[in-house]
Amino acid sequence: TLQAGVGKEVRLIRVADVVYFESDSRYTRVVYLEDGRQRDALLRTPLKDLIAQLDPARFQQVHRATVVASARIASALRDDEGGMQLRLRGVPDVLTVSRPFQGLFKPQ
Repeated sequence: TLQAGVGKEVRLIRVADVVYFESDSRYTRVVYLEDGRQRDALLRTPLKDLIAQLDPARFQQVHRATVVASARIASALRDDEGGMQLRLRGVPDVLTVSRPFQGLFKPQ
């Protein structure tokens, strides 16, 4: 369970509900699903510290500033310029995969 701030409220977020984490300077934005709806909140933990606490079997870093729940990845799309984007299950957000992490998404 994660404790995140939403306004004046502290929310308890189940790790299983997390879609992705995104660095926001000293904080980390967490995007999660609650009752089938996309929500987001801020954790007071920098992403680099949070990565060390996450299960690598459940979460993948796809950018210096982004970690995504592996189960939420629907597809990886390579563009004509050599970039890559992830489409996610449950949310409309599209995430950029930086070059160092594109090797995670090679066809088998």
